[in-house]
Amino acid sequence: MTAKPKRPMQPQHIWLKSKWPAKELDGKTVEFRIWLKPEKPNQRPPAVEGNGKFRTLSNPKGLTRIEITVNQQGRDQYERVETVFFCPQHSADLIEKNPPGSKFDFSLFEFPKS
Repeated sequence: MTAKPKRPMQPQHIWLKSKWPAKELDGKTVEFRIWLKPEKPNQRPPAVEGNGKFRTLSNPKGLTRIEITVNQQGRDQYERVETVFFCPQHSADLIEKNPPGSKFDFSLFEFPKS
């Protein structure tokens, strides 16, 4: 008997209520400090810091999907790697607009800077 090949994990799109209209966030820059979901129960969630852009979508039910995309250099000059973080409701509630002249349009901080 041969083992079935593992399929890559499919993204879990999260629809939520947002104080920000999707159009206002989409394509805007964001600096973030977030906790990732642990791989196993009772594991400490890993922390991630960085910056990227929001990618948002709204649906007819008035819900919004918010993702943070981070585009990085790959193995060589021809490769780019895009990492996508899916925002749950508690993260979306922490999105703040930065003052004019800031390096990034928005911030999302789940924990203080270390």
